[in-house]
Amino acid sequence: FKTCCVFCFVAPQAPVNWRQGKLLGRGAFGEVYLCYDADTGRELAAKQVPFDPDCQETSKEVNALECEVQLLKNLHHERIVQYYGSTRDLETRKLTIFVEFMPGVRRRQGCVCLLDVDC
Repeated sequence: FKTCCVFCFVAPQAPVNWRQGKLLGRGAFGEVYLCYDADTGRELAAKQVPFDPDCQETSKEVNALECEVQLLKNLHHERIVQYYGSTRDLETRKLTIFVEFMPGVRRRQGCVCLLDVDC
């Protein structure tokens, strides 16, 4: 017999099979692209942050970013952009952070943007 809990929640996961789309914007730390999750069909925003895997300081910063994404993906509110996770690609030397795609939403002066993108 199975019980149900209204407060139980499974944290979202970063897509495994995804395709990069058009460039949405550039910021101080990287570029944001529209991307398509081939397994679920959903559109996401993918921020790509370059890093040097051979640099110990950069590796610490990337580890800190990954920990922050792990924390943020557990936040759920209608006014918070959903984080799905991140992947580290040593071949391209990029950390990709996957978040909910919000079509039509633009950054306004004075607003805080979690992706730090200039639209």
